[in-house]
Amino acid sequence: MTYLVGGRHTAGLSVVALIAITAWVGCAPSLGATSTSLPPELSQTPPDDPSAATPRESIANSFPTGTAHAIATVEPGDAGRILQAGNANFDSGDYAAALNDYSLAIRANRGYAEAYCRRGLAYIEIGDFRSAVGDFASGLGIDPVNPICYVGRARTWINESQYDLALEDLNQAERIDPSYSPIYLVRGRLYRILDQPRNDYSRAIADFNTLVLLTPKESVGYLDRGNTFLLAGKPESALADANIALRLDPNSAQSHYLRGQIFAATNQPDNAIADLEEAATLGIQSSDLHVTLGLAYLQVGNNAEAVQAFTQALELEPRNAQAHFGRGLAHLIAGRNYAALVDSNAAIQIKPDYVEALGLRGSVYLRLQRWEDAISDFEKARELDPKFVEAFFGIAQGQVGLGRKVDAIQALQQYIALAPPGAPNLTQARLLLASLQNAVATGTPLP
Repeated sequence: MTYLVGGRHTAGLSVVALIAITAWVGCAPSLGATSTSLPPELSQTPPDDPSAATPRESIANSFPTGTAHAIATVEPGDAGRILQAGNANFDSGDYAAALNDYSLAIRANRGYAEAYCRRGLAYIEIGDFRSAVGDFASGLGIDPVNPICYVGRARTWINESQYDLALEDLNQAERIDPSYSPIYLVRGRLYRILDQPRNDYSRAIADFNTLVLLTPKESVGYLDRGNTFLLAGKPESALADANIALRLDPNSAQSHYLRGQIFAATNQPDNAIADLEEAATLGIQSSDLHVTLGLAYLQVGNNAEAVQAFTQALELEPRNAQAHFGRGLAHLIAGRNYAALVDSNAAIQIKPDYVEALGLRGSVYLRLQRWEDAISDFEKARELDPKFVEAFFGIAQGQVGLGRKVDAIQALQQYIALAPPGAPNLTQARLLLASLQNAVATGTPLP
């Protein structure tokens, strides 16, 4: 805790830095790994990129394996056999081979709607949306009631942010075949995007409920529903789903990642570290994972591992403001004030309205006795987020450093009036306020 008296301060962890840890761990990033069974998720809470965070969920670029629409009839000749080979390659993640197989199936039977639809899905997986659109149009031209093509085309609409058109196609697919499980995966993820601003995920959860009923032995539904429960502020339900997903597949990196996030959000850093490390070992390469892991290391006092985790996050994503913030916080805790200043500056340069980073830099300036700079950062943080009441305590410390007792008293009185019961600096603020009031009343300097 930084505690200033008469322009001096005792060594210790800055108050605003401590508050920032709490804020960040409670805002753990959303599922962000990639795999053939659970594609990347859209992280909806990171402060650094509100567009959905770098669309880390690309529901337009995702499709579950093992949920193929049944082929009602096998076409004459070799087309059906070739298509089945393409499906096997698709499910294994070999999209180039799948594209080749589907093209051969189409060559064998130009009227094979299923092959066009499947090839469209393979084109999506390699990012060729233009070719995918053409194949879905061809497939629907041959078979206007094929749900695969409607779901696939919906994903191309999502790629273009044409969400209304995507919903139309997904709803049409449901009318055609309500047992086709990918409808509920893609639509649930789309609802999660659409409903995030009002923090109501009921439509997404309803679709994931249906997905789980249709595919109870597949982990993808539990993972998506668990992630959505976490976003909705229901960590107990999220944990139950993560545990089911792990029972279905104990070596699922995504399930360990989700459970690690849940533990981080519920202030269980040791458990979070175990799951996040396992997720990384199993192959997840995600800057968000390393940020969450770094914050958990800080909570248990492992500063060196925290710095390493934040550095790994920055190697994966150099402009990750949260990683700079976390590493700066670790440097500040270790007394590396100038290194903390470098990282806090980097975080603010990337995201100028990053409240926690401003609080961190203000704390660094207090350490460096740059009082005016500290006050400026705390005031800006307070303007950006009126609920950031700890800024008043930082402002008071800066005013004490400048010898402005009356201004410091005013800031402390505001802090005490606004801080919730149990706020970490309430006791120190009251003690400092009493000392200042006594100094003003007696005309004596602070001890």
